[in-house]
Amino acid sequence: MVDELVHAPPRSKRDTPPVDAVRGFVFLSGLRWMEKQGIADRFRKILDADVETELVTLTTSQWVPLDISLKAYAACDALGLSMDEQIDLGRAVSRANNGVVIETLTRLIGKVVSPWTALGHLDRVWQRSNRGGAVAVYKLGERMARLEFWQVPLAQSPFFVTSMRGAIAVGLEPFCEKLVISEIPEHTTKDFFALRVMW
Repeated sequence: MVDELVHAPPRSKRDTPPVDAVRGFVFLSGLRWMEKQGIADRFRKILDADVETELVTLTTSQWVPLDISLKAYAACDALGLSMDEQIDLGRAVSRANNGVVIETLTRLIGKVVSPWTALGHLDRVWQRSNRGGAVAVYKLGERMARLEFWQVPLAQSPFFVTSMRGAIAVGLEPFCEKLVISEIPEHTTKDFFALRVMW
């Protein structure tokens, strides 16, 4: 099996600044999903008062500081959503925020582009939602990759890591017939996690 870094972030793992804020649209689109599922009120009851205050006045372009973001994700952990629900929430957030870009690319180039080409844009998409951190793409085989998320304190939240499977799927599914994304638990630390992608 090969293990080659094919899409490197602009900086090394050591020089990548850690995530210090998350864009407001991530939480607002997540809340919309919760409202549709009828669990938004339960989520709000779990939230600390300072997080609730932040969410009430939140705008899509605003950066939510890391401490508030971690508390919001801890509340998502406490909801006890099933794995499928967590992945679906990640899909909803990704569709809401990257759907137009993906649809446009699909219309223009169809399935001619391989998932490798789409994965080449992953770090740039990450930076739209997160201030800091990075995503590195390693080739493990012709149809298999490992995605490493560097300097991401949000990895402390099991919900966040699982929901990223849905977010990544939305960006890759238009370019392949079948897709399987799984977590690599042995790679997860308080500021790092990895996903395996096969198609």
